[in-house]
Amino acid sequence: MKTVFLTLLWPLAVAAGLSSLCRQASAEPPQTTKLLLSNCSIDNEISVANRNAIDQAATKFVQDLTGANPAGAYAAMTPEAKKKMTAEKFTVMAHERIQSAGPFKNLHVAHTYFVKIASKGTQQQVACGDTTKPEQWANVAAKAIPRQAHAIVEGQTASGSRAFTLWLIPEQKSWHVQDFQLGVESLAGKQAHDLWDLARAEEQQNHDFNAYMLYVTALQLAWRGPNLELGVHAEIQKEMQAAQKPKDLKEQAGFNWESDNSAFKVVSMGPIASDGKMYLQISQELPPWTEDKDADSRNRALAGAFAKLYPEYRDVFAGLAVEAHGHGTTLKYRTLIPN
Repeated sequence: MKTVFLTLLWPLAVAAGLSSLCRQASAEPPQTTKLLLSNCSIDNEISVANRNAIDQAATKFVQDLTGANPAGAYAAMTPEAKKKMTAEKFTVMAHERIQSAGPFKNLHVAHTYFVKIASKGTQQQVACGDTTKPEQWANVAAKAIPRQAHAIVEGQTASGSRAFTLWLIPEQKSWHVQDFQLGVESLAGKQAHDLWDLARAEEQQNHDFNAYMLYVTALQLAWRGPNLELGVHAEIQKEMQAAQKPKDLKEQAGFNWESDNSAFKVVSMGPIASDGKMYLQISQELPPWTEDKDADSRNRALAGAFAKLYPEYRDVFAGLAVEAHGHGTTLKYRTLIPN
């Protein structure tokens, strides 16, 4: 059975991506002031020569990063980016955290953003596209330099689609990568807009738990890192904040959840994909056990208590995957319970 995890911790999603500079992405992009004199062109609005140069540099970087030449990807980064990670650490990161998610197929540039700046100041953000249509605009980071670009390179893996988001700076007549982010773009064949629509439908039925989980997952799938926020990400976040939260939602991970005469220490909860279907995973912490049947019994007890509280989970999830972790040990046991 092939399983891919997209773990969400209460109350918000852990960032779906990972940065080349090993930065922990926040749940929302930095708040900054827009540059007053700027222009941003998207895709076909960009001149053929500029777009080809940007797209070729972005594609080559991702091909090297995900293939046999991470040193080539490192060489294509800006001097400022190289100061934050040595070539040796970059290569280790590429092997352990990027290539392990592959192999990547059908790599292609999905969107290109070309920014021109005509003012001075600190790092800012520039709005690109039609802000009245969430699917057609983005806020991108910008330095006070004449030209820069952002590119989203998409690719397919065995577990679904992934998106590399690159910030590129022109240096010595070629484009170099200032920063990049790798994010999960789909879960069990569903993208952000699919789960967004489903979240709205569940909210209409007053299924608060389902709606909240779907909003959070949609938000995560729409996340393209701290340097580029898609319009759909901003709109999903706005709706999620206005939605009714589940009545038993706690404000931190590792909370004690009581049901009837039982208590469970829940450490994380969120959707995963297993064999092309979306399951809800609930992870709990238990005292170390000697036989797996004991962990399985506690997992099933948690599943039963959860199903009693939120029976509507079956409307959107194919089942529960309850995972036990032994406190202070490496013990782990999962119980998969299809509907």
